[in-house]
This record gives sequence, C-alpha cells and structure tokens, in this order.
Amino acid sequence: MSYYSVPNDAGSAFNSLWRCCLDQQARRARAHMFDHKADRVQSCDSLPRTVEELRALRDQIASTPQGGALVFIIALINYCSPDNRAEGVKMCVLATSEDNVVKSDAAGNLNGYVLHRSDVERLNRANAQTANSYVIGTSPDTDYALPTGKLEIGFRNQNKDAGSDASGKRKVFVWSTGADTARPIALTRNVKGIWKVNEFSSIVTGVRPGAGAGAGAAADAL
Repeated sequence: MSYYSVPNDAGSAFNSLWRCCLDQQARRARAHMFDHKADRVQSCDSLPRTVEELRALRDQIASTPQGGALVFIIALINYCSPDNRAEGVKMCVLATSEDNVVKSDAAGNLNGYVLHRSDVERLNRANAQTANSYVIGTSPDTDYALPTGKLEIGFRNQNKDAGSDASGKRKVFVWSTGADTARPIALTRNVKGIWKVNEFSSIVTGVRPGAGAGAGAAADAL
C-alpha cells in the first residue's frame, strides 16, 4: 500500500494557516468573553488631562455615584500615565473623600491635602492596562489602548449591599474589559452633594494581560 506524502513546505504552510485560524477564533472568543452588557453607562466627551478640567467635569456629573466613579477612573488613568503622573496624583486627591486625605504641603498636594499613605500604596498596585480596562471599547488584544474621543464606563446593577442615595453611601459595580465580573467601588456624598470615592481596592486589581508588553506598575515611575 502506498501513501501520499505532503511536501515539507506544503505541510508547514498548512500548519501556519491552521494556527492563524485558531488564533483568530481565540481572539473572537476572548473579545466576546469581555463584551459585558452594561445596565448603565456614564460618559464624558474626552479625557480630562488637568485637575481644572477634571474639576469642571466633576461639578457636572458627580451628583450621582456613577458620575463620581467616572471621575475617579479618569484620575486613575492619568495617575497610571507616566507622561501625566504629577497631575494624576492631584486628580486622585480631588476624586476621593475627605476620609482618604490628610493635610500636607508635600509635593503633589492639592489645596494643602494629599492622599493617605495606605491609599497611595493601593494606587501603586494598578498600571495603565488596569486603569484603561474600565473604558468601554478597550481590549486585551489592543493592549487596552483608549478609544479616541468619548469615554464611557459601564455599570452592573446590584441591590444587595449597594447602600442608598438617601444614606449618602453607595457601592457601584464597574465593568472591566479585562475581567469576568464587575468590580465594586464605594463612594460617599459630601456636604456639597458631590459623590467621592472612599474605597477602591478592587478597582486596582490586575486584569488579563494585554497583547503587548504593557505598562509597568505605577510605582515604577514614582
């Protein structure tokens, strides 16, 4: 009995095509895996890059817990951007509650306040991939590159242990394009009616690695 033998170069080409098909299927499956359907979306027209721009946005949208959460995510994105770290430090002070800050004239203070050391340590667990992953339209396949123009973040509705607007304490759940489940972020409402973040440990947890090498931890650039 005789067998047909496939030339080595033909077999190699077939294997390459097969691997390419499998890779495309994997990418489509992964994109679907993180294509979460948000119950609510909060957005802004563009990414603020200064404290003044973020303050103006905060005054427009942080009358709701979801708006306050978006303000913090924007601050985190800037904090994890090496080219805007100094401004991002101040933005994080702006976005967090009075329980998270202390009086200080140290570098990076905003109106004489800086973050508690413990909160700085938490922020330093995050990197650009983690921060960017909360923006709808980002993906591990693009190394979590931010979309141009409008920024949106999605929320999952959850009543259990979520608090209430009337109490001035809420927990909202933010979707990440690099995680299977929505992540909680706790906020309190100040005397001016502005919602500010006071607990964010789940938000700085790592995400599925991006396609590229990715950015280093925030602490690496301090």
